[in-house]
Amino acid sequence: MDKYTYWYGNIKGLEPKTRVKIKEAGLTPQDAYFMKFEELRRIFGEVTTEKIILARKLWDVEAEWETLQKKGIKYVTMFDPDYPDRMRKLPHMPFGLYYKGHLPGEDKLSAGVVGARMSTPYGKAIAEEIGRILGKNKVNVISGLAKGVDGIAQRGALEGGGESFGVLGCGVDICYPASNIDLYMELEEKGGIISEQPPGMQPIASFFPARNRIISALSDIVIVVEAKEKSGSLITADMALEQGRDVIAVPGRITDKTSEGCNLLIAQGAEIYTGPETLERIIKELSDSGRGGFVFDYGKSSSFSPELSEKEAKVYECLDIRPKRLESILEECPLPFSEVMGILMDLEIKGLVAEATRNTYYVTSL
Repeated sequence: MDKYTYWYGNIKGLEPKTRVKIKEAGLTPQDAYFMKFEELRRIFGEVTTEKIILARKLWDVEAEWETLQKKGIKYVTMFDPDYPDRMRKLPHMPFGLYYKGHLPGEDKLSAGVVGARMSTPYGKAIAEEIGRILGKNKVNVISGLAKGVDGIAQRGALEGGGESFGVLGCGVDICYPASNIDLYMELEEKGGIISEQPPGMQPIASFFPARNRIISALSDIVIVVEAKEKSGSLITADMALEQGRDVIAVPGRITDKTSEGCNLLIAQGAEIYTGPETLERIIKELSDSGRGGFVFDYGKSSSFSPELSEKEAKVYECLDIRPKRLESILEECPLPFSEVMGILMDLEIKGLVAEATRNTYYVTSL
């Protein structure tokens, strides 16, 4: 990619199908930059030609190109072989993408994992589990770097040894939300930050639905962990279906607002997530279709091995990443009520266990 292609990709008001006319004419963006009005008009028509001429006047090619290089930002267009094939084959895709780090490899499977920002302990635990298992099996995790499910799944993927890619609704030089700056920096090293928005562009509400179509386009499957009935996650799921991607939804209690969207997707025919076995089956099916090829790994994070007393271990073994009520723990654990309560409190202090709701507990690490 050169400075003239960068300029051409940033001409305002041109649709991707209009931009490719220069290539269809056997010419390059550099040709478009130096061509006379009449020559351009024969290819584009008068209105588009006027936009191109105006862009020459407003865009300092040398200065803009140098700024992009200094920021360490890369830019790829539909004219380049590095433009993601998954996206190239779909309609309504952006002509160009900005990115830091690198783009998802076509030789690996990719899964979009999206969900509620205000996720429940149950949703957080499932998002971490899914991300970690995908990472262990070298499946790229694509998401929006958002609070809640998105960021948790992406962290899980990195902890599992995989790669993850954050698609933003702002410029790639802006971390949004700012609270995820640690994840943002890690994705630069172990994946990538991607956006169709130019550097310096602040997040705007209307950019996020458009961002979601890129998340689904870069994915072979899309997994929705938690979502309200009207949410960005359901927009991503709808776009995934339009793009021919399979959608998997994590079921939840019918009384939970954050489960309304997922339960609705399941009622409409989405695949139901019942545990790691669902991932194993789907990933193997996709691998057989041409990508991947591996022995599925359910393994837990090797970096975590809590040192527990014999009684602590008995209580801990009764717990899961899914919240469990105290009554169920007492039924499974061969210890008196008072001891179980004392041990749960100690495990909470150690950061190994958390209380999701009153008298409902789950493990915070695996």
